[in-house]
Amino acid sequence: ATEGDGPLVNQGVVWFPQPETNDVQVLLNTTNLNLITVPDSVLIPPGQSSALFTITVLDNALLDGTRTTFVSAAATQYSSATASMLIHDNETASLTVALPAQVAESILKYY
Repeated sequence: ATEGDGPLVNQGVVWFPQPETNDVQVLLNTTNLNLITVPDSVLIPPGQSSALFTITVLDNALLDGTRTTFVSAAATQYSSATASMLIHDNETASLTVALPAQVAESILKYY
């Protein structure tokens, strides 16, 4: 994703191998709240084995290059899981060179 992409609706997913008979609340967390936000939790309903969630990609207006952020998921009776996501910078570095429009040739003397 690229900084400033905004909401990536239903692009995040948590799942487990077999459906449960009860609701399973999955807690979500990100390592860098300056890059992305995720909901605090998602609910996997009975009979389902997955739930989608929205990832919101933020824009910080800084030239800071491509960075990696992580999203962790945890639920009671399940081992936690972590996934990574690259966030590409949308600012670019600019370098400018300035020269005079014209110069006069001169003779230099060295002493």
